[in-house]
Amino acid sequence: MNHLNTLSQFLRDENAKKPSEFSSALFQDLKKNKQSLKQEGVFLDIEGVNIQEKKRSKNNLTTITYQGDFIYGFQKDGVFHKLPGDLSTQTERKINEHGKIRFTLNKNTGKIETIHESFAGNSWGSIKKKTSWLRITLIIIGIFIFWNLFNRLVIYEIFN
Repeated sequence: MNHLNTLSQFLRDENAKKPSEFSSALFQDLKKNKQSLKQEGVFLDIEGVNIQEKKRSKNNLTTITYQGDFIYGFQKDGVFHKLPGDLSTQTERKINEHGKIRFTLNKNTGKIETIHESFAGNSWGSIKKKTSWLRITLIIIGIFIFWNLFNRLVIYEIFN
């Protein structure tokens, strides 16, 4: 639960510096999110309870998924709210969500590239995808073959 705790602490701490585990793109996204919530006077409060951790590796990425029960909401002046701008959603701070928070780590850098949570569908950060020249070449060849076959069939139908 190391990554989940790092995220929770970063979101709660008004003066938090960039955690060493975060990529620059992820940090910028989370920072923007914190600033927009700060304008409303709230901060996002996430805490995992009864969490199961699953790891999966593929290519140069590792996905760590924390699934279970969460305390998920917004705090304003020490009061917990289900929604950030709606003070009528005041509630006690307790488990109120069941779902997943997924962290995607780059194996080469060891940094967290993206975070996605299933409660509201929020995602932060981005992964740079490499362009596969082989894939692009195959697509171009496929288009060329299709175009030639299509033209030959059309020309054959017109003249016969």
